[in-house]
Formats: sequence, structure tokens, C-alpha cells
Amino acid sequence: MGQVFTDTAIKAKNGKVYAIGQSESGYLIYALCENYSGHVRGGITKSWRYTKDRLTLDEAKAELNRLAGRTVY
Repeated sequence: MGQVFTDTAIKAKNGKVYAIGQSESGYLIYALCENYSGHVRGGITKSWRYTKDRLTLDEAKAELNRLAGRTVY
């Protein structure tokens, strides 16, 4: 797992939240996932999970723009 840059998080047209992250293998695209958990108040826990990895910074920005459906970066 790498570091998620939460300041780059955007909400796509499909309602999901995506962000760029970085690891030792390059840049990644993360998606914010909501899962049921009986141990937390409200029953929903949120976590970042990567969807694409081993990207350059330009490829990650282009993929984030594609997922968002608009030009962000």
C-alpha cells in the first residue's frame, strides 16, 4: 500500500470518489470504498483501495480525468 493524496480526491459522475496515490512501484488510482462493519458506530467503514497501479504521474492524471468525466488536472 502506498500513500493516498486525499487533496486530489474528486467525485465522479457515477458517485464514486477517486484519488491519486503513490507507492514504490509508481502512481496509483484509489477508490473510496464503503463496507459494512458491525464494530463501528453507524455500521459503515470507509477505506481507500487501489484500482490501477504502476502508472506515471501523467497517466494517473489522465485516468483520473477519464473517471471523473471532465478535465480536473
